[in-house]
Amino acid sequence: MRSFSLHLLSLIYTRDEEGLANFLADVKNVNKLRIRALRLGGWRYLSPIERGIIYTVVRSLTRIRSSLLLNTLVKIFMKILPYLLTRFERRFMENLDALKESLDRALDEVRDLYLHRLRSNIDYLLTQAWKYTVAEYTGAWIQ
Repeated sequence: MRSFSLHLLSLIYTRDEEGLANFLADVKNVNKLRIRALRLGGWRYLSPIERGIIYTVVRSLTRIRSSLLLNTLVKIFMKILPYLLTRFERRFMENLDALKESLDRALDEVRDLYLHRLRSNIDYLLTQAWKYTVAEYTGAWIQ
């Protein structure tokens, strides 16, 4: 059984105004349907962005009592939502890629810093070892 959110999304993508109007007219309590859809697991097929937008749209539509206003908003959402979804997802992926690049740069810097410190520690240890070795053979401590 398809969850109501997938059905709503498919109606919006196909721009089926009549189907969407009938769907919204039949829905008396959308929040109960949303909870049922969560239980059925239909939301796992949607991205977090799609879920958030649909949830916001559904919550807004449940508060509207005027059918004329509801139909007007449904038409507006049908025109805007597909563009919003693709725009948000594209921006989200761009931000995710930028975050990955930043983390890679930070890891490189940490690695370089760690290697620099490791080199410094090795140099220090080798210098101290050399001083102790020279001191053993000469009997004097070199400062």
